Amino acid sequence: MFSANDCITNSWFLSITTAVIIFCNLCYAFEENNGSFPEGFFFGASTSAYQIEGAWNIDGKGENIWDHFIHENPMRIVNNDNADVACDSYHKYKEDVFLAASLGFSAYRISISWTRILPSGYMGIVNEVGLKYYEDLIDEIVKYNMKAVVTLYHFDLPQQLQKDFGGWTNPKLIDIFVDYSRIVIERLEKVDYWITLNEPKVICNYGYGSGEIAPGLKYQEFECAKVVIMSHAAVYRMYKNEFPNRKAKMAINLDCEWFEPKTTSSKDIAAAQRILEFEIGIFAHPIFKGGWPKAVKERMEKRRLMENSAISQLPKLTEKEIEFINGTFDFLGVNHYVTQYAEDDSENNVGRKRNEINAGVLVTVDPPWNKNSLGSTVAMWGARNVFKWLKETYNNPEIFICEYGYSDNGTTLEDNERIRFSRMYLSAFHDAIYKDEVRIFGAMTWSLLDNFEWTSGYSSHFGLFTSIKMILTKRGFRRSQHSFSRS
Repeated sequence: MFSANDCITNSWFLSITTAVIIFCNLCYAFEENNGSFPEGFFFGASTSAYQIEGAWNIDGKGENIWDHFIHENPMRIVNNDNADVACDSYHKYKEDVFLAASLGFSAYRISISWTRILPSGYMGIVNEVGLKYYEDLIDEIVKYNMKAVVTLYHFDLPQQLQKDFGGWTNPKLIDIFVDYSRIVIERLEKVDYWITLNEPKVICNYGYGSGEIAPGLKYQEFECAKVVIMSHAAVYRMYKNEFPNRKAKMAINLDCEWFEPKTTSSKDIAAAQRILEFEIGIFAHPIFKGGWPKAVKERMEKRRLMENSAISQLPKLTEKEIEFINGTFDFLGVNHYVTQYAEDDSENNVGRKRNEINAGVLVTVDPPWNKNSLGSTVAMWGARNVFKWLKETYNNPEIFICEYGYSDNGTTLEDNERIRFSRMYLSAFHDAIYKDEVRIFGAMTWSLLDNFEWTSGYSSHFGLFTSIKMILTKRGFRRSQHSFSRS
């Protein structure tokens, strides 16, 4: 644990939250459940390259879709924030790793910036400086006896690939992603767990469906889903075929919200199951069972008929493609944050989000439920239920919880709500393991540092560590070109 002088020297405060999360909340979870987590269980923290690294255009790094999305229109982000500097982790990665190690973590998750390796996204010029940066970063993680968990893709597609091909809607991207991944895997031999892609639902539903995030396109979420799943499978197959002596396990990482039926009616129960298939199953089912989920195929065929369209929005998977994708996992990566209600609303499309329209479901929340600073509802029972559902639906795979976390508004270090959240969720994970026999082997909190939270900019605070500047300034941070500074 840092002393006060250490904190001030590093311009970071270890929040009260962090101390309690790591050293007390685990005890609360144990006490409440009258037990302990399994021997060898991994506790850690997650980060992603774009959200913490900064250094957006130095040492040969190329432009990615988020650089372009923000610089083209800064008003897309709260307070016109950007990630040009962010936490400056490109220069301060040793400091970051030390912070994680100081908490006794046994795992630390990072992601690779594609354009820091291949500036245009294509094979050709390989940026040695970028590769060396990640090699040094992983060496630092290993130095502290932490497991290196590395994500190959965390939302930051090279802008050139978006411009030339339309990004994740074009099957040509599959082989390009494999080429990039091969370079990274070959060089980074000390990785313990590989994540191919983070949160494909977010990539497709919001980047290519609603257009809320980069690259800001609409109505192409299903084309994206197929290309993303095929890309994951192609990298997994390449890894197993070309690196047979590597011991690191590989998986995709899915954003798994829980949807509780609004009532006990058969329609609402079916609606909850249906939206789980649209939100999780559309990515998990091809990998763990083969092909699109039945509920998704039936619903999209119904929508085709309602719209009098010649073809379904859901692209077909050939038998060869189904076989290629099926079984491409060593475990399942899971991010869990949110619990909501689901009720049948299959015919009403007015004023609804695209995912609700597609699934024919109305999503609501109970006003008394606890909410984080983003307005997302969190519930201990929802966290437990989603893991039980994953176990029962996908034949009890090993699960690595790659993200769970609580956002506050950053106005105080006395994080009572985050403490309560952490206690609830750790207890839920424990119950899932011992009462439901879910094979969870690790949990990493989001995130190590307060960082750039996509369209929320720096207004949302998930970090276990926060800057001393947040106490000294009205907005919580000192800004440098609308970016976070800890120097």
